[in-house]
Amino acid sequence: MGQGTLAELLGALSGADARTVARAVFQTGRGAVWHVDAIVGAPEVPDGWREEAWEYDPVTFVTGKVSSRALAAALDPGGAQVLQLGPFALALPVLDAQLTWRRQPSRARYDSVALPWPATIFELNHPTRQNQQAPQQYLIGDDCPSFFSYDQAFRAFFYGDFAGSPGHHVPSDTALIRMVPGTAWLERVLITPTHMDVIIRGRDVTGTRVELNSATYRADARVSDTGDVRIPLPDGLPDSAWLYLSRARQWLDYRAIGEYRQDDLARAGIEVELPADPDTEIQALLSQGEGQQVEFKRQLPGNTADSKRTVFKTIAAFANGAGGTMAFGIEKDEATVCGLDGIDVIQERDRLIQLTRSIVTPAPAVETRRYDVNGKTILVLQVDAGPDTPYGITPGSKNSPLEFYVRRGATTFPARPEEIRNAVLAHNPALTIPTAPWSSG
Repeated sequence: MGQGTLAELLGALSGADARTVARAVFQTGRGAVWHVDAIVGAPEVPDGWREEAWEYDPVTFVTGKVSSRALAAALDPGGAQVLQLGPFALALPVLDAQLTWRRQPSRARYDSVALPWPATIFELNHPTRQNQQAPQQYLIGDDCPSFFSYDQAFRAFFYGDFAGSPGHHVPSDTALIRMVPGTAWLERVLITPTHMDVIIRGRDVTGTRVELNSATYRADARVSDTGDVRIPLPDGLPDSAWLYLSRARQWLDYRAIGEYRQDDLARAGIEVELPADPDTEIQALLSQGEGQQVEFKRQLPGNTADSKRTVFKTIAAFANGAGGTMAFGIEKDEATVCGLDGIDVIQERDRLIQLTRSIVTPAPAVETRRYDVNGKTILVLQVDAGPDTPYGITPGSKNSPLEFYVRRGATTFPARPEEIRNAVLAHNPALTIPTAPWSSG
C-alpha cells in the first residue's frame, strides 16, 4: 500500500484503454454521484455485476460498462467530469489530488468485493464528502427491490448482501478504482493427502513461480504454458501454509491457506480432498439400513438365473432411479456383519463388474469397494444413476426379453409402464414419449 496522486491514476487509466464495469449511486434527477466503484481490465465481467438500475425518489443505483479512458475523463478535475452509465449522465465532484492505494490478492478475505483476480485498489475522496446526508426514508422501488434504509439498499446493490451480513458497510470513499493487471493469478487450489494441484491463469503465466512456504515444509515449481503445477505433500498439508505466485521477486498473487476456516475455503478457491475413512463409511452405511438406495445381501450372487435375478434386478432398479448401494456380507437383520468367508476378493470384485455388464442392459456405471469389519470382509457395489434409462436385465439367455425393475421403499418391484416412462423422462426431460404400454418381466 502507499500514497499516490490523482494525476498518476488518470494517466494509468488513459493509457490502459481497458474495458471497465462500474457501479454508482447518485441523487435521482441531479446526477450528483455519492459513490462509484469501478473494475478496470478484468478478464470478464465479475459475477453479480450485470448492467441494471434501481431507481428510487431520492437516489438511483446503476451498473454499466464504460472504457477506462471515459472513466479517466470523468475523474479529471480539468474536464467535464461526467460519466455516462447506461442512460444516466453522472456528475462527479472534484476529488482530492492525493489518494491512497493498496494491492490485494485474488479472492481477498477482507474486501466486500472479492474479485477472482489480484487488483490494485485506489481510494479517492473529495473535501465535502462528510457533509452528505443519506436519505432518512424507506427506498420503495417500482420494478426493483424495496428497502427500509439507504444502507440496506447500498449493501444489497453493491455487495449482493440482502441479509445485512457483518463486515459489509457503506464506504466513506467517493470512488474505489480497482485495476486488474490480469498477468497471472491463482485460479484454483486442490489439496489432497499426497499433493497440491495449483491452477494458474492469466495472459502471461509461463515462467512464474509457485511457492509453498510454512514453518516445517517448503517447495516450489515453475509454471509451464499449461498453467498447471503439482507440489508434493509428503506429510500432508503443513500448518500455517502460504502459497505465493511470483515473478522476478515480485508477488503476483498469494493465498494464506492455513488461515482459512473450513467454511471459507470455497470462497478462497481452495478445495480439500480428504482421505477416505473406511470405518466411518461402512458404519454410516450400516446405521442407515435398507431403503430406497441401500440393500444388504448375505452372499454374493451364485451361478443360477434366480440367484443372479435376485441381485441384478435391484442393480437395474438403482440405475433406473437415483443410484444406490448393495453390500454383500450383511445379514437381512441389517445389523449383523456375517462377512464373506474364504473368497478371493479381487476375483469376486471383477466378477461382480463382469456380471453387471453382461446382465444389465445397458450397462450402468458401477464401482466396487472392500471393507473389513471386525476381521470380516464386506464387498460393496455402488451403482450410479443411469443416463440411459430404462435399464433392464437378462439373467438367463441373452435372447430372453428384458425385465425392468424399480425401487419402492426398501423393496424391488417389476416396473409398471408408467414407472418406466417416468424413469426415462426423469433423466431426459426434453423427450416426448408415447403412452403405449411397455412390457415388463
